[in-house]
Amino acid sequence: MIQKTKYLLIFAILLLVACSSEEKLNKEKPVETDNEASYSTELNIKFHKVYSWVNLMPGPKAKPRFHITGEYELFESPDYKIDEIKLGHINILQNDSLIYNITPEVRINEKLSTDSTKYVIFSNPTELPAHPLLDRKKSVDAEFIFYSVSDTMQHSINDITIEEAH
Repeated sequence: MIQKTKYLLIFAILLLVACSSEEKLNKEKPVETDNEASYSTELNIKFHKVYSWVNLMPGPKAKPRFHITGEYELFESPDYKIDEIKLGHINILQNDSLIYNITPEVRINEKLSTDSTKYVIFSNPTELPAHPLLDRKKSVDAEFIFYSVSDTMQHSINDITIEEAH
């Protein structure tokens, strides 16, 4: 009986290891997001979440404000040093028009980061007034502009839904 239990335990462990995987992102492969697949031709990156919303909370001095926040994981690559890549700007576009150029607030999640990955949480640092050209009923596109010591790289995510907070 002990021998049978031992074999079942070993089989269960092998099954768990064999069925799990860690996929490094290929430069030409779609990167999965909560919104839809997007492509990165310069960065080995995976966006986990990207949310945008307009704050419409009532109040005596309340005005509609735009927010964007999210998380991404930057993976090691032979093309760059992971610690040298910084998210510098987020361009928010709608109907091919630039609505916002945001210098984001960035925080590295030390618990989820490793030597070969950097897990980053970003958001706009201040509440942005809802731009007159922003149509809250349509989605927006976001261009994430990354900088390194010697290069500028871009990653785009399209069709980000704008939520409304009432």
